[in-house]
Amino acid sequence: MLENEISYGLLEFLNRDAAWQVTTASYQRILAWMSIVRKIHSVSAPQHEKNYYELMNTFDTLAERYASVPMVHHGMDPNDRDFRLFYTRRPLGRGATESECVVAEHVVTCARGGTLDRVRQCCCGKWFFAIRRGQKFHISRCRHRQYEQTEAFKERRRLYMCWYYAMYQSAKAPAKKLTFTQWLKQQKSTARRKHRQA
Repeated sequence: MLENEISYGLLEFLNRDAAWQVTTASYQRILAWMSIVRKIHSVSAPQHEKNYYELMNTFDTLAERYASVPMVHHGMDPNDRDFRLFYTRRPLGRGATESECVVAEHVVTCARGGTLDRVRQCCCGKWFFAIRRGQKFHISRCRHRQYEQTEAFKERRRLYMCWYYAMYQSAKAPAKKLTFTQWLKQQKSTARRKHRQA
């Protein structure tokens, strides 16, 4: 299976696609599984990591839920001599579903391929695959919504509304309208002049 197909399946599960039959408990277990796999994968030198064995014990405890069992694949075509033995994850009771086991395998495969850190959650709650390292939002609307909460945006919006009032709403509105940038420069130079006089 291709790496992007695996990531797509993982994202479908995390975004609670109906085809995966995601329960709240299985969703929470996969989040815990992703967290521990990310932590273990980020350890560069296990012998120097103090809590490495703690991480491995937690991993083993979580992995017990998803047992690997041997499966045999044999082609249906009589001319096909394809006969393969491979291992797949199957639920071992404890409430785990088959789809959860498949996704747990996807998490490990993504970690092995170095793409697990690209699976991220947007501020709106949607999970996505980051194309760039610094990408934090899945669409530009979410990025702008987050930017609107910053103090820089609020200050710029306040200045814009002051400009709009001065140019179009005020009784003293000038006949020649200044652009926002021109008005901003004029306000800054006026503020500097007043500061020098004080």
